[in-house]
Amino acid sequence: MTCSVRRIVSWSGAVGLLLLVSGCSKGDLVDIQGEVTLDGKPIEKGTIDFYPADGSGPTAGTVIDRGQYQLEIHRGAKSVRIQGYRKVGQEHAIPNDPTSPLVDINEPIVPTRYNASSELTCQIAPDTRTLDFRLSTR
Repeated sequence: MTCSVRRIVSWSGAVGLLLLVSGCSKGDLVDIQGEVTLDGKPIEKGTIDFYPADGSGPTAGTVIDRGQYQLEIHRGAKSVRIQGYRKVGQEHAIPNDPTSPLVDINEPIVPTRYNASSELTCQIAPDTRTLDFRLSTR
């Protein structure tokens, strides 16, 4: 039993050291949620990614489903990238095999200024709970 306890203590000590070295702790994390719209309509399907504005530290990302997202993120200044798609058809997962399942064909709908060439930024504070993004194609 002593051996097992030592392993647990050593393991938890290693995890604590790892968190200390990486500079991350549960106290730095904030649960946020929000809505993402494009020209006033919810983005049905997509992704949202948060990157440290200074390029240093952990990133966070999640899916957008019917305009809604939710995730746990570290506090601080962030650069944001949003992708959104609309279904334009279906095709077989394996080309030229009519027995393979059908998969959706999606086309991007969000302008590159919100993803590949993102202009979006935000500040995640300890009291941030809701963060909505109202995007425009204009």
